[in-house]
Amino acid sequence: MVPEYEREDIREVFFHPYRIIYLIKDQEKFIEILSVIHEARFLSRKPD
Repeated sequence: MVPEYEREDIREVFFHPYRIIYLIKDQEKFIEILSVIHEARFLSRKPD
């Protein structure tokens, strides 16, 4: 779970030095990449 978003369907994986943040879409059985950011940067806003 991504601490900034506090949603079960939004997850992250670290691929040093990046954070890959993605949305799990269970009904469609795929994921959507929401953001790829450098791990030193802060997320600017929460998703809609």
